[in-house]
Amino acid sequence: SAVSMCGDSGFKVDSPTFDLGGIPGFRLEFYPRGQKTSSSQRPCLFLWGPQQVRVLAELSVDGKGCRFDRLYTVDRGQGFRTFPTTESPSLLGVKLLELWVVDGTV
Repeated sequence: SAVSMCGDSGFKVDSPTFDLGGIPGFRLEFYPRGQKTSSSQRPCLFLWGPQQVRVLAELSVDGKGCRFDRLYTVDRGQGFRTFPTTESPSLLGVKLLELWVVDGTV
């Protein structure tokens, strides 16, 4: 189903948690009209996950993707504020390119 575009910048939608590369505890954080600190009101998408995991991924909104430029620890969220404005975003995606477990425990 489509994400409602009602609400001002700062309106946030969190996904349920999901597994990525066999590791549990990931989620997406989506701002359809951008974060409160953004003046452009462009969609923002962030990936959150366990502290011990580093990820190289591509995040997408309605098939338009942005790729991480290096491995990131995503326990504080990593993502993009640069997605093209979409009338009614309906599909958020994560494409896993590489995953490293830092200390062997997750």
